[in-house]
Amino acid sequence: MPSLFFVVKLYLKDDIISGASLPGTPFIATGSNKFISWGLTTENSDNTDLCEERIEDNFYIFDNKKYNIKIIHDQIKVRFNEDVNIDIKYTRNGPLIDDDIPKEFLLLNQKFHIDYPISFRSAFYQFNFTNFDFYFGINFAKNKNDFLSVIEKAVAPNYNFHYITREGEIGWIPLGKQSVKKYYNRFCRGYTSEDNIIKYIPRSEMLKLENPKKGFIVTANNKPASFNYTYELRGHHNHVRAHRINEMIQNFINDNHKITINDTMKMINDVHESLAEYILPKILEIIKKNSRFDINQNKYYSMLKKWNFEMNKDSREATVYAIFERDIGYYLLENKYSELMARGVMSYLHYWNFITGIIDKLYKGERIDMKQCAYRSGNSNCEIYIVNIFNNLESSLKKYMDKNDMIKKWGEINSNIFPQIPFDNIPILNQFFSRRIFGGGNRNTVKIARGPFNHKTSEFIGTQSARLKFICEMNDPTNPYIVIPGGNGGSPFNKYYNNLAKAHEDALLYKFENVDFNLIKNDDDRLIILEKEKLS
Repeated sequence: MPSLFFVVKLYLKDDIISGASLPGTPFIATGSNKFISWGLTTENSDNTDLCEERIEDNFYIFDNKKYNIKIIHDQIKVRFNEDVNIDIKYTRNGPLIDDDIPKEFLLLNQKFHIDYPISFRSAFYQFNFTNFDFYFGINFAKNKNDFLSVIEKAVAPNYNFHYITREGEIGWIPLGKQSVKKYYNRFCRGYTSEDNIIKYIPRSEMLKLENPKKGFIVTANNKPASFNYTYELRGHHNHVRAHRINEMIQNFINDNHKITINDTMKMINDVHESLAEYILPKILEIIKKNSRFDINQNKYYSMLKKWNFEMNKDSREATVYAIFERDIGYYLLENKYSELMARGVMSYLHYWNFITGIIDKLYKGERIDMKQCAYRSGNSNCEIYIVNIFNNLESSLKKYMDKNDMIKKWGEINSNIFPQIPFDNIPILNQFFSRRIFGGGNRNTVKIARGPFNHKTSEFIGTQSARLKFICEMNDPTNPYIVIPGGNGGSPFNKYYNNLAKAHEDALLYKFENVDFNLIKNDDDRLIILEKEKLS
């Protein structure tokens, strides 16, 4: 398998299209032509449900009536082995999930009936979604109206497009079908019309943004509307990175500084942890209030107190914070879930919103008692729980000491993985073919989109970082700056297989101007473009 994206430039009779394409597709997914530049992000909205079903023999029950379960016979082709025949069973909500799947991987903290069969309901089953004609329409757009005429006919849940024209017009528009429903913190009851989707927000009422007064648009998987929007938009939204990007741009504006390409690359590579900046001073104040000794003499307290909230790869303070934060989240769950499941819960952003809310209330002097807080400290008082976690921090950090008995730098335990399928699943071979780069950032920084906690291996691994980094100047739109993880070749035996991995990690983007990416090679971990000038 090649990288998720590969760079390509299409020369047409009256246009040039530059950008990144998906393997096997004949269009540019994110890119620019002579007239317009576009990109897309996921909106992380709530478009799927797990539905409890009531099944009797080959019938499902809905509003106390029996309906035939639809069965689709399918076959999975297996290379060098016998094909596998499967039967997929459908209710009105969607396919039934195999009973062999452990339900703890599905449930998280939702309310459910363990003995009910489960179906999967998704907006993807309800509509005919975007096809190749949509992408060709975008690729060949010559102005905003061309672009929007294609976008407004498209449907693709969870995707947003943003654009800028040669004339300086900017905009953001969602493609998704946003659902409105009356239940959230539980499975839907698929057997009753009471839990039907109330409606999908019509296109005329969906959000969009064109040429805002402040002059820029930020989209980073954040919630797209405030709480005063007509509909409640649920989903797994990360507000922290969008906050940080907005902050950096606003600082440039306040300083009357024209943002350059190098400034943009620095923003892409930013490792400032805005959530830590918000909650850590409050946590330290809670610890200080409950300390019987001079807390300033505690080396970990001093390290965290002096820390600049940068998840820099050379920072030992970042390591201390990461372990402390992880322990706060993990030990609330240790008696409730398996270790694997607990790490899954900790990867969800709403779990950290929950913890942030607890810290806010404790900081204001409120007492919070939860049975989860007693798992570790023996006391249901959550303030005592946090102090207990801090007091045991030295024990937790023992796993993260180097041979000189110093706390490891953050870049020594935090890595970003770009999987190579199928080699990643094969022992020994995965050591040779995986793209793994150690570096800075975490799930809340601009540098890395998100990644799960890996408590078992004593490492922090990001597997979902932004795959493509792309900057376009509209005074020269067909020569954008671009870099992808890995390389521009899919074969792990190709010398260009991994040639852009380090540049991607460092947000070193190359101007796509007569650059033959097959001429880029690794040389002692330094990227060199033969016979071409590299942007410094």
